[in-house]
Amino acid sequence: MFDEIANGLSKHKLVPFFGAGVSASHLDVLWQDVSNEMADAIEIPADRRGDFLRVADDFVAAKGEAALADLLRKRLVATEFDDVKGWCHLFLLSLNAGVLYTTNQDNLFELAASKKGRPHRIVSRLEDLAESNPSEALLFKYHGDLDRPETIIFTGASYEARIADPRHFLNIRLQADLLAKGFLFIGYSFRDPNVHWLFRELRAAFGEKLPPSYMIAYRYDQSLEELHREYGVRIVDPSTAYPDARSPDEAFKRYLKALSERVLQLKSADEIATWFTPAVPPSVRVATEFDVEAVVAAARQDDFDAALSTYRSLLDETLLPDGLERGALAAFRTLCDKATSKEDLKGLAAAAFNFKLPAPQALEALSRLMVAVNRIDRSRGFPDIHILSPDHGDALIPLAAALSVAEIQRDGDVVLDGFRRYASVWLATFPKLPPEQQKFVREMFELAWAGTGSRPPDHLFQRSAGFEGTSFDEIAASLTDRLPRMLRRPPE
Repeated sequence: MFDEIANGLSKHKLVPFFGAGVSASHLDVLWQDVSNEMADAIEIPADRRGDFLRVADDFVAAKGEAALADLLRKRLVATEFDDVKGWCHLFLLSLNAGVLYTTNQDNLFELAASKKGRPHRIVSRLEDLAESNPSEALLFKYHGDLDRPETIIFTGASYEARIADPRHFLNIRLQADLLAKGFLFIGYSFRDPNVHWLFRELRAAFGEKLPPSYMIAYRYDQSLEELHREYGVRIVDPSTAYPDARSPDEAFKRYLKALSERVLQLKSADEIATWFTPAVPPSVRVATEFDVEAVVAAARQDDFDAALSTYRSLLDETLLPDGLERGALAAFRTLCDKATSKEDLKGLAAAAFNFKLPAPQALEALSRLMVAVNRIDRSRGFPDIHILSPDHGDALIPLAAALSVAEIQRDGDVVLDGFRRYASVWLATFPKLPPEQQKFVREMFELAWAGTGSRPPDHLFQRSAGFEGTSFDEIAASLTDRLPRMLRRPPE
C-alpha cells in the first residue's frame, strides 16, 4: 500500500485531505477542551456535556455564530509557525500538491506555506474561488475559515445543513478535483468528533460511492476499520510499518517522512521536461527538512544522474534555513565523489551555479567540485568546466581552488596537470583578494606545483592592467545596463 500511495501522490492522482492530527503537536488542543469551554460559558450541567455537537448547537443558540468563531479563534489561531512542532505541515508542503482539502479551522498550514515561500489561496467561499488564478495552489477549508464566521461547520445543525446540500459549491469543486483521482486522508482518528460526519458528507457529495481512497491514521484504532467496511477507505496503520516506534506519534512521523522521500524520488525520476511561465510572480522558495532529507537520501542511494536530478529539482534557486545547510552541502559533496565523467562535472557546475548555500558552505562545495575536476578531467584542451557562484563575491572561486589543493593532499592524492590547467581560470580574480587571502592562495598553489620541477607561472598572480578577471556579477551588471528600461506586462 505504501508504494500505491507514493505513486498516487507523485502523479497527483491522490488529493491530500488532512485533519486534526496534523495540527495536534503544534496546538496541543483537544476537542473536549473546546466543548467544555463552550459548556462553561452557557452553564451546561456536567451530565449534559457528553454530546459535543449538541453543546455547540446550544452555544450558538445562546451566543451566536460570531461568538463561536471568536472562541475557536482563541484556541486555534497561532501567530507563529514552529518548524519542529509543525513538521506534518512541512510534509504536506513537500508534496507540492496543487489542491489540498482540510477540515481544520486553524491557520497553521497558512503560516507554514507563507514561511516557506509557497503561498496557497484559502478557499471557504465561492468568491474565494472566483478570485483565484489558474496557477495558484489552493487550500479548501471544507469546514470553514475562522475569518469568515458564516462558513464555519462546527455544530450539529451546520453538519446537517451541509449534508442536505450536495450541490454546495465545495462539494461540486470536490467532485471536479476527484475526477479519476482519490483521497489521501491524513491525521484523522476514529475519536475525532467530526470524522463520521465528514464521511457522511462525502458520501452524499459523491452519490453514495467514494473514489478509491486511503487514510493514514494519526492514532490507529480498530474501529477505524468500520470506515473501510462502510466507505471502502483503505486504512494505513503506521505502527504496523514501524513496530519499533516508541509511540503512535513517532510511527506517524516516520511513515510520513519515508513517504515524502519516496514521492520526491518518483517525481524526480519523472521530471517535467517543459517549464511553464507562471501566471503570478513566483515567490522565493525555501527548503524544508523533507526536501533536504530527500536530497541526502538520493545522493546516498541513487545513481549519479537520478541523484543530481533530485538535488536540482528540490534545491535549485531555493533558500536554505539555518540548520539545513549542512545536509545540502553533504549531499553535494557525495555527488562530487560519485562523479565519473566530464558530463557529470558539468552537471555539478550547473547545480553550483544555482544553489543558494551560504558562503562558508558554498566554499566547501566548490572546493569539493574542484577536487573532482582534478580526479576526472585529464584532457589537454581549453578548460571547459565553468565553475561560478553568482550569489557570492569575487573571492570565492580562488579561495575554493586553494582549499581544494589542501583537500587533494588530505585525501592522499596528487595535483594533476588537468587541475593546473584550470589555475588561470580559477585565479582570474586573484588580484582583487585582500593581502591575507592572497598569501593563503599563493601558498596552496606553490604546493600544487610541488614535484613538477617548476613554480606556478607569475601571470597567475600578477595580471596586467586591463587583463584582470571580470566577475560574473560585473558581466551580469554590464549586460543588465544595456537592456531597455521598460515595464513588464502584468501577470495574466
